Amino acid sequence: MPSVETTLRGCHHLTINPWSGALSLRYDKTPRGRGAEILAVLWRYDSKIKTVHGLRSPEVGHLVENPDGSVDLTIPGGKVLHYTRQNGSYVPPPGHMSTLQKWPDGKWERTVLGKRRYRYDQKGRLYAVLDFNGNRATYVYDGGGRYVKRIQDAAGRTVQFTYNDDGYVATYTDWAERVTTFQHDANGNLSAIVAPSGCVTAYEYDANRNLIRMTDPMGHVSEFTYDSQSRVRSWRIGNHPSTQYVYGLDTTRVINALGHATDYAFDSAGRQLSRTDPLGNEETRTYDAEGFLTSITNALGTSQIFYDGLKNVIKYQRPDLTAREYTYDSQRRMLTSKNERSFVTTYTYDSNGNLIRRTDALEGQRNYAYDSYGHIITDTDELGRATSFQYDTYGRRTARIDPYDNQRTFEYDTADRVITATDELERATTFEYDANDNLTRVVNALDGERQFFYNLDQLLTRQTDELGRNTDSQYDDLHNRTQITDALDGVTLLEYDEESQLVAQTDPNGHRTTHTYDAAGRRTGTTDPLGHATAFEYDAVGNLTRATDALGRQTTYEYDSRSRRIRVTDALGGQTSSAYDGTGNVTSVTDPRENTTAYVYDALNRPTSETDPLDHTRSYGYDAVGNRTSMTDPLDNTTQFAYDLLNRLVTLTFPDSTTNQYAYDAVGNRIGFTDAIDRTTQCEYDALNRLTSIVDALNYTTSYTYDAVGNWLTVTDGNSHTTTYTHDALNRLTSETDAIDKSVGYGYDAASNLTSKTDGNAHETTYTYDAADRLTGVDYYDATSVVNAYDAVGNRTSRTDSWGVTTFAYDALNRMTERTEPGDKTTAWEYDAVGNRAKVTDPDGNWVSYTYDAADRMTSATASLWSTTNPVATYEFDAANRLIRKDLENGTYATYAYDALSRLTSLENRESDDTPISTLAYTRDSNGNITAIDREDGSRVDYTYDDLDRLTGAVKVDSQQQTVYDLAWTYDAVGNRLTQVKDSITTTYTYNDANELLSETTGGQTTTYTYDGNGSLATKTDAAGTTTYEWTADNMMGQIMFPDDSTNTFAYDGDNRRIEKADSTGTTRYTWDGLNVLSERDENDATVAAYSHGYSLVKDVGTFVVAKRGEAHQFFHADQIGSTTNLSDGSGNVVQSYDYE
Repeated sequence: MPSVETTLRGCHHLTINPWSGALSLRYDKTPRGRGAEILAVLWRYDSKIKTVHGLRSPEVGHLVENPDGSVDLTIPGGKVLHYTRQNGSYVPPPGHMSTLQKWPDGKWERTVLGKRRYRYDQKGRLYAVLDFNGNRATYVYDGGGRYVKRIQDAAGRTVQFTYNDDGYVATYTDWAERVTTFQHDANGNLSAIVAPSGCVTAYEYDANRNLIRMTDPMGHVSEFTYDSQSRVRSWRIGNHPSTQYVYGLDTTRVINALGHATDYAFDSAGRQLSRTDPLGNEETRTYDAEGFLTSITNALGTSQIFYDGLKNVIKYQRPDLTAREYTYDSQRRMLTSKNERSFVTTYTYDSNGNLIRRTDALEGQRNYAYDSYGHIITDTDELGRATSFQYDTYGRRTARIDPYDNQRTFEYDTADRVITATDELERATTFEYDANDNLTRVVNALDGERQFFYNLDQLLTRQTDELGRNTDSQYDDLHNRTQITDALDGVTLLEYDEESQLVAQTDPNGHRTTHTYDAAGRRTGTTDPLGHATAFEYDAVGNLTRATDALGRQTTYEYDSRSRRIRVTDALGGQTSSAYDGTGNVTSVTDPRENTTAYVYDALNRPTSETDPLDHTRSYGYDAVGNRTSMTDPLDNTTQFAYDLLNRLVTLTFPDSTTNQYAYDAVGNRIGFTDAIDRTTQCEYDALNRLTSIVDALNYTTSYTYDAVGNWLTVTDGNSHTTTYTHDALNRLTSETDAIDKSVGYGYDAASNLTSKTDGNAHETTYTYDAADRLTGVDYYDATSVVNAYDAVGNRTSRTDSWGVTTFAYDALNRMTERTEPGDKTTAWEYDAVGNRAKVTDPDGNWVSYTYDAADRMTSATASLWSTTNPVATYEFDAANRLIRKDLENGTYATYAYDALSRLTSLENRESDDTPISTLAYTRDSNGNITAIDREDGSRVDYTYDDLDRLTGAVKVDSQQQTVYDLAWTYDAVGNRLTQVKDSITTTYTYNDANELLSETTGGQTTTYTYDGNGSLATKTDAAGTTTYEWTADNMMGQIMFPDDSTNTFAYDGDNRRIEKADSTGTTRYTWDGLNVLSERDENDATVAAYSHGYSLVKDVGTFVVAKRGEAHQFFHADQIGSTTNLSDGSGNVVQSYDYE
């Protein structure tokens, strides 16, 4: 039955029943421990039951035998169960699955099916409660037999009660000897509860014993008013608006503190028939003759509930007619559950009713064993791996033992609170609590201490971390947190409406975000500190149906009768549709291009296959506990996964049968990794499971240290060179200092935006932000700056830098459609419905358009540099989405082959008549390193590597098997090259402690290097003289001055893209598309070269396809890493070739 419920701190539960208007206040002090579930210690106040006003014996119920042989049994809460006498047996009231038996000695026993037994003495007093595992709670009464004096749990511990002269409870002492005191007024009404901590909650009543005022330990007052029938008419806290109740004939209107009304209708038994929310959305309910809920109808349709003769739910059917079904034994224990896909899970029990086996739909069995008290002592999973548990005398779990016999142990205080937890590596964390059971102190395994402080209402007011830094919180009288003060005194303010809905949040910079809600409490809008508003709309059951962004662009959502999202329509009308199976698994997704991906699941709802729109299927396998054991691609290449007894990945087996192996410590930290060539990397951790060292396959060690809260203090590399870090009180990085004391410093505003960076040259860069925390300005030490502007949804609309103003435009899906640079040079982009780039147009009007297959793989590129009709390049892919062929419009083509791990094994660039342009065959080791490259002419390069996969040798032979070059390298612990031997000539290298190259010496000739405070190259001195390097304020290469006084200069835009280069040959300016160069222009702004790009593995980073320089066209041919190996002309003739060492 619906109620307005408020959970008050300290075991108070306040409810108002909208049918009866009764105010109920429950005070629950049920302890924890063995058999605690049968040891209930609670009292209840009910404004409609005038005989229950003060606290007498705790609610245990009592039994009365009537003259006609029937029995009235009062259970906790005051409800009376009437058992009729028929044929020597007692028949329970409808809907109550219990039996009642009278023993020859006049005592009674009530058995609740599948739960517990209650025993009453000859006077009808409860004296024992037993569960089916033998746990027993015993009730002892005072000398007069009227009041419970003591309750003893199954382990022999007791809670005790004392009473005042009027028979009301005066004190309650739990088994930790903590005393709660109860005070009553002259009329026997409970007037105060004094908690063991001394906190006082006070109560006041009117002449009719209606509770009219409750004052919490902080002095916050809740007030209640009543009508003449003692039904709550209103209630409020402090000076806040009240919640009001208006009663009709079997109807009640509840008007909340914001004035929004919810209407209820009830039948004569007080069962809810309907609920209409403040927006007029109605939910209705029906019941059977015995009062059990049979249907719920709302805007989505009708859900139905079906029962067996014992009133167990046997079927729950949703509006779409899918259903879950259940069966039970005679003790009302569930035997089977069948889901909407007709897969069945079965349950088996022991004679005490404990679940001992769960058998899933794939016959996997999880088994449980129990001790004589009903505690689980072993949990054996579907693979037969057992986790065991140990308990103390009081039923508290003291140890968890995993399948490797590693133990995690726990110690408790007398109040059953964990005070020490010791992990599997015997590292202990300790805990302390206050008298109200609030956690006050945690001391970790390295003696780091975190403290917690609370107000009288037991709300967390301060948290002090291991470095003694405080975070403070303040609350209003509704217990809403209203202020958070961080360790640097930054203040976040939170505001709420009268229903405790967050309506505003002000960050430490004073920037305020606001929220609005509809009458049903759903958020309808958010306005950022700049006044940009986002709006939300919902259907009758609360599903989001429309989101309108700050530019007025709408995304809509549709749902099925089970509130599953079936369609999303974006701001450009593109629709994404989803379908589901009966259990809610997504079975297909159709994108805005109407291409569908399908998914299949096993009986345990694990995805077993995924089929793309081109009917290529990727499949998955699992073990009995749900670990993924295999993944097979559409070409039947299978990767396998093996796990240890704790479900941690230990072996990864690739399709070529090579493996990666992983090792762990007892708490799950990965301590070892062995690659496919059997080389091992080892890791160590501290007592807080923080990585402290990595020892690589060559036994070089990188180590880490931390402060008490886990921030890096130092990182020491394999050469024993240490970088140090400092952080502020909010754990933000404030400085980074390398091994030669070059330092970078960082500053932040109160909202943690980076506001300054001081580099190693002591040059400061400052950053400014708008109220929405978007970067609006960058000011460099050399007086240059960058200014950004944004639209209402955060897209950057302009950038002003030393070159002028660049503007940006976007479509309704926030995809950039135009960029106009100084000089009115506009680059434009177009997209298809799913976001694939469909066309790129450069400032000269040169364009490239792209087509894609149903799996969104690029199939062609048409470049106006070559032809406006015929594709300049077409692409083919295999079922595993790997490029296997590229055809260029000049007749040349490239083919690609791969191994089972999708690593390239051959790349052949050929002319139209199959004449090789460049043919490359790759041999790899088990780690994927290329060990040889063979060309069709018989030439070959062989490569060798060390155990860290660093290249140590390269030997090239020509087609006549004559050595072209023979190279060898050595390295230090961190990868600095120490020596190079080329054709028996050795070059040596030296470095400083910051790994900066200081010198290289070849054949007695030495080249030296110097660096600035940022570690950027400052000078290079060799036999020809000194070359000097200058860097921009943002540490980009600005100028190179050569020994002959010639220079190369470079210029950048505000995004640090190189847009100009000047050297002895002249000036070149660049237009970019992301990382792709679109065109080159000379100093007169005339275009000298234009480029078109095609398919690449990296999104938005294309490979060169064709270029036009003057009137000549160049087609590009590349190796495995995309480096250009050849250029061919428009007729397919090779005009330029490149080779690389």
